[in-house]
Amino acid sequence: MNEVRVFSNGTEYMAWNNANCCECARYHVVDGEVVEPVCPLEEALSLASIDDGTVSHEMAGRMGLPSRTMGGRTCKEFVQEVTR
Repeated sequence: MNEVRVFSNGTEYMAWNNANCCECARYHVVDGEVVEPVCPLEEALSLASIDDGTVSHEMAGRMGLPSRTMGGRTCKEFVQEVTR
């Protein structure tokens, strides 16, 4: 199987997304709209949330998922601030 289900339900996904993606410097919001560049990890999770709920093993590993601490910041590629 090439895909893995990293969350058991939408609530787990939302908690993880709020603690990781929404707090990451790569998640850019302008006037309430998410704009580029979008993190490929967040994009994979977002697509999974409207599809069958699975991501590739590669993406799951890059995210540090599945994790026992779904509500905390666990993304391996989390960026605190953008350096230019």
